[in-house]
Parts: sequence; C-alpha cells; structure tokens
Amino acid sequence: MHAASMHMNEWVPTEKAVLGLLSANHKPLQSPGFMHTNVIDRRTVVNNNNAASVDAISSRCRHDQMEIERVAAHFETNCTNNGWRVIDLASAPTTKSSLEEAWRES
Repeated sequence: MHAASMHMNEWVPTEKAVLGLLSANHKPLQSPGFMHTNVIDRRTVVNNNNAASVDAISSRCRHDQMEIERVAAHFETNCTNNGWRVIDLASAPTTKSSLEEAWRES
C-alpha cells in the first residue's frame, strides 16, 4: 500500500508496516480521549468490478463530542481473492465540511 500525508509519502510494504502506520495514526488521539469518528462528508466511486475509490472527511471526537481533529482522506481500493484491499491512501488535515472544499485547500 502507498500512503501520502503531511508526514509521509512512501510505500508501506507489509501487513506489519500497515498495522504500525494505523497505530501511529491513532496514538496521538489517545491522550485527548478519542471515543469515536463522525463522517462529515463522503463519496464512493466504483470504477469497475475490481476497483473503487472512497473519499471521506472524518471528525475524530471525544466522548463529549468535542472534535480532536478533522481529516480528509482518499482511499483507492482493489478487489482481490481475499476481498477488498486499500492500495493507496492520501490524507490531509482540514477544517472544511465538504470534500470539494477540503481537496481544493490541500
């Protein structure tokens, strides 16, 4: 999988590396009391039976609904023999509530 963000632009070649990336992304959310994610805007495009993309703005919140961070993310997915897999991820912090505005600012 390839990952591109404000902090990295590189291939994440193994399952262990992908899990490490997920852990690194969630670690800063633990101390402010992360409880859940609200999806503010989303879009899915099905390219064919084996490929699709998903865009979403995620608001990560504490138990009292206070927002910790807001991120716009784009995922490219492919269908494999083992099910759907994310093959590419691009993300950017945002203050916007629509994908159109979020990607324009990035």
